[in-house]
Amino acid sequence: MACTRHVSGMVTDSGVKQVVLRCTSLQTLNLSGCKNITDTALRFISTSLPNLKSLNLTRCVRATDTGLKYVTSGCTQLEELLLYALSSFTDESLATIGRLSHLRVLDLCGMKHLTDQGLQGIACCTHLISLNLSWCVLITDQSLITVASSCHYLELLSLHGIRGVTDASMAALSASCVNTLHTLDVNGCVGIEDRSHAHLKVLFPKLTCFTVHK
Repeated sequence: MACTRHVSGMVTDSGVKQVVLRCTSLQTLNLSGCKNITDTALRFISTSLPNLKSLNLTRCVRATDTGLKYVTSGCTQLEELLLYALSSFTDESLATIGRLSHLRVLDLCGMKHLTDQGLQGIACCTHLISLNLSWCVLITDQSLITVASSCHYLELLSLHGIRGVTDASMAALSASCVNTLHTLDVNGCVGIEDRSHAHLKVLFPKLTCFTVHK
């Protein structure tokens, strides 16, 4: 199920409840741009869709830590979780994403309250292949090195705009993801001394894409 741009603004908690109660076998739910839904809708999702594989909550701006914790406790089969442009979440809920042992794709772009503590919890998702941390400005080497040591299958990683990342993170990632990483965005990561494509290709020979955000 997906909400088009024209109807997303009309979707309410009640509407989500009606859908999930009738369609308990849903595996994909796209609520991108549904700005009226709240934690109440996320509670219905968590209790009614235990086999959900993909959930897109992009710009669901009324969702809070409570709602995300509903999701991570009830939708434990998730393989894809998209939380783009949701700056209200904090480590309190973001760290619980680490419960999702099947998670492969995670988008946290713009998560301005995510700190190293929260990302270290997320690093428990050892099957991640795609991780978007663009503009997660509080992140430093401390948690990126933990991610590198745990997540050995990363194919896409965006660190766009994170100033606290240095060459130490690049070295750790190169040691663990050298054979998998094909997309790496470090634009704006001023703590990395050499961000040239040529140097990055030395660290990650399989790189073919250097930009996630234009």
